[in-house]
Amino acid sequence: MSLTRYWWCLITFLGLSFVPAQMRGADVETSVTALPNPVSIGTTLTVTLSLTNTSGLTLTNLVVTNTLPSSAAFLNVSVNTGIVSQISSLVIALTVRFLTNNGDLQFTIRSQPNALGSITNSLDVAATNQSLALTNFSVVNQVVSGFSDLAAGVSGPSDVLLTGDHAAFFVNVTNRGPNAASSVVVSNLFSSGASLVSLSPSNASVSFTGTNLVLNLASLPAGGTQQIQCILAPIQSSAFVFTSTVQAESFHDTNTLDNTSSLTTLVTNALPGVLSITSIDASNTVDLRTGLMLQRIRVENAGATTVNALRLSVAGLTRTLLGLTDRLHNAHGTNNGVPFVVIPGTLAPSESVVCILEFFFPSRTSSRNFTYSSIEVPLPVFTVSGDIGVEIDATSFLSASEVLVEFTAVEGRRYSMLYSDSPGFTVYRAVQPSFIAPGSRVQWIDGGPPKTISPPTASPARYYRVLQLP
Repeated sequence: MSLTRYWWCLITFLGLSFVPAQMRGADVETSVTALPNPVSIGTTLTVTLSLTNTSGLTLTNLVVTNTLPSSAAFLNVSVNTGIVSQISSLVIALTVRFLTNNGDLQFTIRSQPNALGSITNSLDVAATNQSLALTNFSVVNQVVSGFSDLAAGVSGPSDVLLTGDHAAFFVNVTNRGPNAASSVVVSNLFSSGASLVSLSPSNASVSFTGTNLVLNLASLPAGGTQQIQCILAPIQSSAFVFTSTVQAESFHDTNTLDNTSSLTTLVTNALPGVLSITSIDASNTVDLRTGLMLQRIRVENAGATTVNALRLSVAGLTRTLLGLTDRLHNAHGTNNGVPFVVIPGTLAPSESVVCILEFFFPSRTSSRNFTYSSIEVPLPVFTVSGDIGVEIDATSFLSASEVLVEFTAVEGRRYSMLYSDSPGFTVYRAVQPSFIAPGSRVQWIDGGPPKTISPPTASPARYYRVLQLP
């Protein structure tokens, strides 16, 4: 027996094993990245394979093959070692003749996706070393039309609704960029038991299924805003929920937390309080700052119990000039076509409140042919959906009973005014309704009811905050 065969038998007898050097397990460390993900159509997708030889061996004839998807076009490749060959328009190969122990390679392929959806890059790693098995990698990227941050903000009807109210829900859709978004879809889901009165814009593509109103907006540029007004008439006494969600299917939304906004409003019947209109100014006065006609009306609690809050309605606004109709400018809403305001504070028996109504008369002449009525309603629950605080530039007294609040605004955006008697805003109220900035600077006047619960001078101090609605 030869000496070699003798030692082989001895090793086998002792239960040991021997593997020739070229057959040892060859280990490599690999990682693959495909960035960006998602990637915009027509831009560059970069796939990089990084490999380090940790086997203790020299790898021979190492071949890395990348197969591009058919929906992408090859641009270029870069490597730190080896020879690159393009086998076909979609298959790129890198050959490294020797990769020593602890040696590394980087194989970067750049391509341009040209179709929406998902794309897959496939990479194969092989070497002639018998112990290095074929290794496969697949990386999947989503291809989108662009990137945008779409936000929805709902501002709804003032205070508590009564059955039959025509409740205006405003949905502000904003594209915070960076890219313009096309095929924007706004879904508005609301509680059952309501009829659709009107919708603006009226030229939008609409799908309505009874409790879900879907609008297809054409496009929204970066920084652009689109406002939707949906007027509904709830007929059931219950909590009424209105939820809006915005999306653009082929675009990647960089912040999905602001895609949905919801507002819950209580719908109920009138309460049994007894109210009486005790005085009406003999004539209207003109507010030279706004051009509106002002009418002061005093309402008294004529009952024996405290009134939670009151609603003052004005019927008879029927005059029309050049297609424009007389209207109550500071109305909080309408019920069966009759506008109303809400004074959001309690009234004890025999207590009264003066309410300032603001009218717009196209003829510029006042009218007295109105019918006023007042009823008790539940105390309002104040909710706001704004997430951007706006700095107030100036606050000053215009008179003994009026405060001017001035701030810089974005024309066409909707804002909500908050006020409180404490600087920390531990308890606050929201002025109803919210309003749209007519220009880059807004001058808002607090003259007491119905804008706020009382004249500013009725409190030791009054503090204000402004929110920009989404």
